[in-house]
Amino acid sequence: MDLNDSIDPTDPIDPSGLQRFLATSDLELLAIVRDGFDPRLLDMEDRLEIEAVLHDWDDIQAIANLLMYPELIAADERIAHVRRALVDSHSYLQLAATVAIIEIDRAEFGEDTRFDLVQKLIDLIGSDRGVLADRASYAMVPLMHPTDGPEVVARLDHPSTTVRRNLTQGLLALVGPSGIKSLVDEPGFVEPEVQAAIRVRLRDDGIDLTRPADDLRMPLILSFLPGFGEWEQ
Repeated sequence: MDLNDSIDPTDPIDPSGLQRFLATSDLELLAIVRDGFDPRLLDMEDRLEIEAVLHDWDDIQAIANLLMYPELIAADERIAHVRRALVDSHSYLQLAATVAIIEIDRAEFGEDTRFDLVQKLIDLIGSDRGVLADRASYAMVPLMHPTDGPEVVARLDHPSTTVRRNLTQGLLALVGPSGIKSLVDEPGFVEPEVQAAIRVRLRDDGIDLTRPADDLRMPLILSFLPGFGEWEQ
């Protein structure tokens, strides 16, 4: 695919690096375009264009591209836009927000923000059975805190093996096998019928909570990220 495929060929104006970036739908080309300009050198017109895209919130492609490269968004506005995207009615913006969470420096997330993002990601996992849930589970692991354990373990009955793998690995790092065992065996954390279903899932996934954590560790799974055109088909 040619880089110009994402730009209207009838447009007589040669688009700037930022304009190409905002219009590009192919993710491989998007990375190439992003590497082609230095965000520190964006002029005022470019910065105003970024602000306009985020203010108007109607160009799904452009918003998603900015979320996937959140360093282009003003530092004091990044988290607000990620939060908005996570609850947007368009699922591709939700997907792009899970990418943003991975890309943003963890130090930018205060405790209130961390908690809010985890809650929103848990909701996404609970409402989706495919790539969105998979990506949300991957994005959530670095944000997880031991106090999130009961809500996270309740998602271990998810139909996606990717979601279960990622969340299990996150819990193992936080509370170990004994902590997970307590959450799925002892009363008060999760509904009994859910605990029973989770125990079956863990068994089927080969997770023996009597073994040391090191024996159970596996890499997280980062699912394929589709472009906007693929997502819309």
